[in-house]
Amino acid sequence: MGFMDIITSDKNGLIKKIRKLATVRGRAVASSFIIEGSKFIAEAGSEWKIIYTVVSETYALNYNVENQIVVSDKIFEGLTDTVNPQGILAVVEKREFSVCEVLGGKNPLVFVLEDINDPGNLGTILRNCHGLGVTGVILAGNTTDVYSPKTVRASAGSIFHIPFVHINIEEVAAELKNRNIPLYATSPAGDVDLHNLNLQSPAAIMLGNEHHGLTQQAMDLANTTVRIPVMSESLNVSVACAVFAYEAWRQRNV
Repeated sequence: MGFMDIITSDKNGLIKKIRKLATVRGRAVASSFIIEGSKFIAEAGSEWKIIYTVVSETYALNYNVENQIVVSDKIFEGLTDTVNPQGILAVVEKREFSVCEVLGGKNPLVFVLEDINDPGNLGTILRNCHGLGVTGVILAGNTTDVYSPKTVRASAGSIFHIPFVHINIEEVAAELKNRNIPLYATSPAGDVDLHNLNLQSPAAIMLGNEHHGLTQQAMDLANTTVRIPVMSESLNVSVACAVFAYEAWRQRNV
C-alpha cells in the first residue's frame, strides 16, 4: 500500500466522524460505536455489522489490511483512549434488541440494572451474565451507556453475546408481570436470604446504583426483596451480580 493511501490529517472527514463516537451523543446520532483490538472484532462475529475497520500505519506494515482504512500512528492514537492501543479498531453498528428477545426463552433469568453509573461495573456485569448463563439484561433509569468504550472493554467481548434493552422501570415490571416472571429486588436488608430463593424457575433480579442502591420506586415494584448473607454492609454491584448469577446457575445445574 502506498503512502498516498494513508490518512495523515486530523481534519479528514472520516476521522472527525470516528472521534465523535467517543461521546454518548456522538454514538446516539451515528447509531454506532467503537471496538478496539482484533479479539473484539472477531467476537463481534457476523451478527453485528462492522461498518469499517481502521488500522495504524505500523499495523498495516505487519499485517494484511485489505479493505481496511489506514491512518498514521499519530492519528490512530487520537482515536483511542487505551494506554497501549493494538493498532486496529472497528466502527460497529448498534443493535436494537426487543423486549421479547431479552425476556423470551423457556426459562429466562434476567438482570435489571437501575442507575448503574460506572461503565466498568456495567461491562463486568455483562461479562458475568454471559459466563453464567443469564439470558438477558435490562438497562433501566440512568444506567450508563452500554456502548461506551470502557463498558465494551470491561465486558471482554460479552456485550456481543447477550441481549439487552433499555426501558423504564415501570415498563420492566409490566412486561415481567405479563410473562409471570417474578421480580426480586436486592437489598442488604432484604426479606429473603439468597440461598432460600428458588432460582430454578424464571426470575428477574434487580441491582441498583453503586452508592444508593435501588430507588424506592423499584423496590415497590418488586415481588420481594433478597439479601446476600455477608459480613460487610454490602458488596460491589458487579460482585453481587456474580453471586446471584452463580447461585442461579448452581440451582439450575444440580
